[in-house]
Amino acid sequence: MPKAAYRSDFRENTNFCPQRDSNLGPLAQQASVLPLYHCDLQWYNRCLRVGWLNVRSLASKSTAVHETIVSKNLDVLALTTTWHHNSSDVCLRQAAPPDFGVVDAVRSSHLGYGGIALLYSASLRCRQVDLPPTTTFEALCTRFTSGNCSCLQLAIYRPRRITRMFFDDLSVVFETLVVHACPVIIGGDINVHVEDPVTNMPPVSWKYCHQRTCCST
Repeated sequence: MPKAAYRSDFRENTNFCPQRDSNLGPLAQQASVLPLYHCDLQWYNRCLRVGWLNVRSLASKSTAVHETIVSKNLDVLALTTTWHHNSSDVCLRQAAPPDFGVVDAVRSSHLGYGGIALLYSASLRCRQVDLPPTTTFEALCTRFTSGNCSCLQLAIYRPRRITRMFFDDLSVVFETLVVHACPVIIGGDINVHVEDPVTNMPPVSWKYCHQRTCCST
């Protein structure tokens, strides 16, 4: 692919390494929740604060998630392993502050397991982006627009069993997103240790993940 497809319109001083937040406030009492990761992205003329959380059952933590979005002043929060059943689940509405919208994807093969939800501020215009079908991970992609500027956010949940097919599926998804010609934020519970150079990953995928993603791996 042409290098231009991977260019970033985030400013050069943007920190693409998300911060692990050990002060979770309302979520601190939820022992089954993994750490919250968030980063501030200087996106054109505004700062976009994006967070990721492997929530492990949103139904039992919706109030805590709601309070965390407010206390951390997040613009977008991606949740994996929500374990919700459909888009009308009350836990999605309870987790989102009044001025937030929700886009979600359920695990169609095993309802009540897996699942991804993106909670986003109403100050952003949001549209779900169609992705090619994948069998090795769950994914949800949205296009956020503020003024005349847009970016994509791809949230991924991959179960711990790793196969070569995962990287094939991931490459196909990346190729799909390139055509949008805008910055891409990738994160979630990917379960690939990109910081480990001996990890059995194709070189192109490793380099791309290491340099261009904001993710909890």
